Formats: sequence, structure tokens, C-alpha cells
Amino acid sequence: MESLFARPDVIGTAAYIQQLEHTARVEGAIEPAVVERAQRAARALALTPTGRLTAIVEETLRACGSACNSIDTAAVLKNPAMLQDVLFLYTLNEAKHRRALAPMTVSAKTADVPR
Repeated sequence: MESLFARPDVIGTAAYIQQLEHTARVEGAIEPAVVERAQRAARALALTPTGRLTAIVEETLRACGSACNSIDTAAVLKNPAMLQDVLFLYTLNEAKHRRALAPMTVSAKTADVPR
């Protein structure tokens, strides 16, 4: 996980997500509305076709790093609670990436504006 909110040595996705949420809320790094939207998006993603779902889980576990190395994709797909945790983590990562790209998009659009 590419996160500034939690240590990468937290073991397991559930513990990692709990640490991420706690740290983000304490530091005010993630608005509760963002967390709520990510949870809703994770529930919706669970309905994704298996091939895409597998790719999302693999991508998320890879991004999670050493904290998730021992977690098997097939085990995540078979465990609804674990799948929701991984999909939640995925949606938070996606939100973070969109926020990171937003200033670049705005500056790219305004770069062509005559002064």
C-alpha cells in the first residue's frame, strides 16, 4: 500500500486497514465522507466479475507490500470479510491517486490559459 497513514509492517490486511483508518482519522487525513464512499464502493466492487475482481485483489495485495505477502488471492476471494477489507483498501488507494492527480490536471489545464 502506498500510504502515508500507517506503517508497512502491520501484519495482515484487517490489522493494516484498522491502523490506516485509525491514523487517518486521528490526523484528519481522510474525511469521514471519503471513508464512507470507499466502503460503499468496496461493496459495489464485490459484484465485479471474477476475472476483474482477481486482478483488483492481486494489485491491492502487491501494493500493500510486506504486510500482505503471505495472503493468498484465492483465500481472499473465498472469504467475504477479507474480500471487503481488500476492496476497501483498493478504493482508498484509488481515491488517494485521484486526489494526487487532481492538482496536476488543474495545472495542466491552466498552463495553456493566456494571461
